[in-house]
Amino acid sequence: MIFAISLIWQNVYVSGPLFVLFLFVVTFFRDFDRTKDYDPNIAYSPADGTISQINEVEWDGKPYTQVVIFLSVFNCHINRIPLKGTVVSTDHFTGKFYVAMRKDIDEKNERQITVFDTDKGRIKVAQITGAIARRIVCRLKPKQCVEVGNRFGLIKFGSRTDLWVPRSAEILVKKGDKVRGALTEMVRFQ
Repeated sequence: MIFAISLIWQNVYVSGPLFVLFLFVVTFFRDFDRTKDYDPNIAYSPADGTISQINEVEWDGKPYTQVVIFLSVFNCHINRIPLKGTVVSTDHFTGKFYVAMRKDIDEKNERQITVFDTDKGRIKVAQITGAIARRIVCRLKPKQCVEVGNRFGLIKFGSRTDLWVPRSAEILVKKGDKVRGALTEMVRFQ
Protein backbone atom coordinates (compact mmCIF):
# COMPACT_ATOMS: atom_id res chain seq x y z
CA MET A 1 0.00 0.00 0.00
CA ILE A 2 2.72 2.48 0.97
CA PHE A 3 4.67 1.51 -2.15
CA ALA A 4 1.62 2.22 -4.38
CA ILE A 5 1.04 5.61 -2.74
CA SER A 6 4.68 6.59 -3.16
CA LEU A 7 4.52 5.67 -6.87
CA ILE A 8 1.40 7.82 -7.35
CA TRP A 9 2.93 10.86 -5.61
CA GLN A 10 6.12 10.56 -7.71
CA ASN A 11 4.11 10.83 -10.93
CA VAL A 12 2.98 14.45 -11.28
CA TYR A 13 0.50 13.52 -14.06
CA VAL A 14 -1.37 11.27 -11.64
CA SER A 15 -0.80 13.04 -8.32
CA GLY A 16 -1.68 16.53 -9.61
CA PRO A 17 -5.23 15.72 -10.76
CA LEU A 18 -5.81 13.47 -7.73
CA PHE A 19 -4.79 16.31 -5.40
CA VAL A 20 -7.12 18.77 -7.19
CA LEU A 21 -9.97 16.26 -6.95
CA PHE A 22 -9.23 15.76 -3.25
CA LEU A 23 -9.34 19.54 -2.62
CA PHE A 24 -12.61 19.86 -4.54
CA VAL A 25 -14.31 17.11 -2.52
CA VAL A 26 -13.03 18.50 0.80
CA THR A 27 -14.22 22.04 0.02
CA PHE A 28 -17.57 20.83 -1.34
CA PHE A 29 -18.45 18.95 1.84
CA ARG A 30 -17.32 21.69 4.23
CA ASP A 31 -19.78 22.44 7.00
CA PHE A 32 -19.56 25.58 9.10
CA ASP A 33 -21.11 26.08 12.52
CA ARG A 34 -23.59 28.91 12.10
CA THR A 35 -25.52 30.43 14.94
CA LYS A 36 -26.91 33.84 15.73
CA ASP A 37 -29.79 35.37 17.61
CA TYR A 38 -32.67 34.44 15.32
CA ASP A 39 -35.64 36.78 14.96
CA PRO A 40 -38.89 34.73 15.08
CA ASN A 41 -40.41 37.02 12.41
CA ILE A 42 -37.66 36.28 9.88
CA ALA A 43 -37.12 33.27 7.62
CA TYR A 44 -33.42 32.69 6.97
CA SER A 45 -31.80 31.25 3.89
CA PRO A 46 -31.95 27.44 3.74
CA ALA A 47 -28.77 27.31 1.64
CA ASP A 48 -25.65 29.12 0.47
CA GLY A 49 -25.81 30.39 -3.09
CA THR A 50 -27.18 33.08 -5.39
CA ILE A 51 -30.80 34.18 -5.74
CA SER A 52 -31.64 33.29 -9.34
CA GLN A 53 -35.43 33.78 -9.35
CA ILE A 54 -38.24 35.23 -7.27
CA ASN A 55 -41.63 34.06 -8.54
CA GLU A 56 -45.24 34.62 -7.55
CA VAL A 57 -46.83 31.16 -7.52
CA GLU A 58 -49.83 29.29 -6.13
CA TRP A 59 -49.58 26.35 -3.78
CA ASP A 60 -52.67 24.51 -2.55
CA GLY A 61 -54.76 27.29 -4.10
CA LYS A 62 -53.05 30.01 -2.02
CA PRO A 63 -50.71 32.81 -3.15
CA TYR A 64 -47.03 32.11 -2.39
CA THR A 65 -43.63 33.51 -3.30
CA GLN A 66 -40.96 31.09 -4.49
CA VAL A 67 -37.38 32.22 -3.84
CA VAL A 68 -34.88 30.16 -5.86
CA ILE A 69 -31.29 29.75 -4.67
CA PHE A 70 -28.75 28.38 -7.14
CA LEU A 71 -25.87 26.51 -5.49
CA SER A 72 -22.72 26.29 -7.59
CA VAL A 73 -20.14 23.59 -7.00
CA PHE A 74 -18.17 26.18 -4.97
CA ASN A 75 -20.96 26.81 -2.42
CA CYS A 76 -21.38 24.96 0.86
CA HIS A 77 -24.20 22.46 0.16
CA ILE A 78 -25.51 21.89 3.67
CA ASN A 79 -29.23 22.79 3.86
CA ARG A 80 -30.61 24.44 7.00
CA ILE A 81 -34.01 25.09 8.55
CA PRO A 82 -35.25 28.59 7.57
CA LEU A 83 -37.95 29.03 10.24
CA LYS A 84 -38.89 27.27 13.49
CA GLY A 85 -41.72 24.79 13.06
CA THR A 86 -42.82 21.19 12.66
CA VAL A 87 -42.26 18.95 9.65
CA VAL A 88 -45.60 18.11 8.01
CA SER A 89 -44.22 15.96 5.21
CA THR A 90 -41.07 15.20 3.30
CA ASP A 91 -41.37 13.47 -0.06
CA HIS A 92 -38.84 12.36 -2.66
CA PHE A 93 -39.69 12.60 -6.37
CA THR A 94 -37.59 10.95 -9.06
CA GLY A 95 -36.92 12.92 -12.22
CA LYS A 96 -34.40 14.27 -14.69
CA PHE A 97 -31.02 15.89 -14.02
CA TYR A 98 -31.26 19.06 -16.09
CA VAL A 99 -28.95 22.01 -15.35
CA ALA A 100 -30.02 23.62 -12.05
CA MET A 101 -30.04 27.13 -13.54
CA ARG A 102 -32.98 26.29 -15.83
CA LYS A 103 -36.21 27.96 -14.79
CA ASP A 104 -38.43 24.96 -15.48
CA ILE A 105 -36.75 22.21 -13.43
CA ASP A 106 -38.84 22.48 -10.25
CA GLU A 107 -41.29 19.85 -11.57
CA LYS A 108 -38.89 17.96 -13.89
CA ASN A 109 -35.72 17.23 -11.91
CA GLU A 110 -35.27 14.81 -9.04
CA ARG A 111 -36.27 16.62 -5.84
CA GLN A 112 -37.13 16.39 -2.16
CA ILE A 113 -40.08 18.53 -1.03
CA THR A 114 -40.41 19.27 2.69
CA VAL A 115 -43.39 21.11 4.13
CA PHE A 116 -43.24 22.84 7.52
CA ASP A 117 -45.98 24.16 9.80
CA THR A 118 -44.81 27.39 11.41
CA ASP A 119 -46.55 30.06 13.44
CA LYS A 120 -46.31 32.21 10.25
CA GLY A 121 -48.15 29.63 8.12
CA ARG A 122 -47.00 26.73 5.99
CA ILE A 123 -43.71 27.02 4.16
CA LYS A 124 -42.01 24.64 1.76
CA VAL A 125 -38.37 23.88 0.98
CA ALA A 126 -37.50 22.09 -2.25
CA GLN A 127 -34.08 20.46 -2.66
CA ILE A 128 -33.59 20.00 -6.41
CA THR A 129 -30.80 18.17 -8.22
CA GLY A 130 -28.88 19.56 -11.19
CA ALA A 131 -26.78 18.18 -14.02
CA ILE A 132 -23.90 17.30 -11.68
CA ALA A 133 -25.89 16.77 -8.48
CA ARG A 134 -27.26 13.26 -8.35
CA ARG A 135 -28.05 12.68 -4.70
CA ILE A 136 -30.27 14.46 -2.20
CA VAL A 137 -29.89 13.83 1.52
CA CYS A 138 -32.79 14.85 3.79
CA ARG A 139 -32.77 13.75 7.42
CA LEU A 140 -36.20 15.09 8.39
CA LYS A 141 -39.22 13.03 9.44
CA PRO A 142 -42.91 14.04 9.71
CA LYS A 143 -43.92 15.51 13.09
CA GLN A 144 -40.31 16.41 13.87
CA CYS A 145 -39.90 19.80 15.59
CA VAL A 146 -37.14 21.90 14.03
CA GLU A 147 -35.26 25.05 15.00
CA VAL A 148 -33.90 27.80 12.75
CA GLY A 149 -30.41 27.07 11.48
CA ASN A 150 -30.45 23.32 12.18
CA ARG A 151 -28.85 21.23 9.45
CA PHE A 152 -31.31 18.93 7.73
CA GLY A 153 -29.58 17.68 4.61
CA LEU A 154 -27.53 18.43 1.53
CA ILE A 155 -27.51 18.08 -2.23
CA LYS A 156 -24.30 16.60 -3.54
CA PHE A 157 -22.38 18.53 -6.25
CA GLY A 158 -24.31 21.58 -7.48
CA SER A 159 -28.03 22.14 -7.25
CA ARG A 160 -30.89 24.38 -6.30
CA THR A 161 -32.86 25.01 -3.11
CA ASP A 162 -36.23 26.78 -3.28
CA LEU A 163 -38.05 28.44 -0.38
CA TRP A 164 -41.82 28.93 -0.67
CA VAL A 165 -43.47 31.41 1.71
CA PRO A 166 -46.93 33.02 1.87
CA ARG A 167 -47.08 35.99 -0.51
CA SER A 168 -48.06 38.33 2.33
CA ALA A 169 -44.48 38.07 3.66
CA GLU A 170 -41.92 40.75 2.72
CA ILE A 171 -39.07 39.42 0.58
CA LEU A 172 -35.75 40.88 1.77
CA VAL A 173 -33.54 39.61 -1.09
CA LYS A 174 -33.43 40.28 -4.82
CA LYS A 175 -32.24 38.41 -7.88
CA GLY A 176 -28.43 38.22 -7.93
CA ASP A 177 -27.97 38.48 -4.15
CA LYS A 178 -25.50 36.09 -2.53
CA VAL A 179 -27.00 34.33 0.49
CA ARG A 180 -25.62 32.18 3.30
CA GLY A 181 -27.59 29.37 4.93
CA ALA A 182 -28.90 30.18 8.43
CA LEU A 183 -27.38 33.68 8.28
CA THR A 184 -29.02 35.69 5.48
CA GLU A 185 -32.43 37.18 6.31
CA MET A 186 -34.64 36.30 3.34
CA VAL A 187 -38.24 36.97 4.42
CA ARG A 188 -39.92 39.14 7.07
CA PHE A 189 -43.38 38.22 8.36
CA GLN A 190 -45.80 40.89 9.67
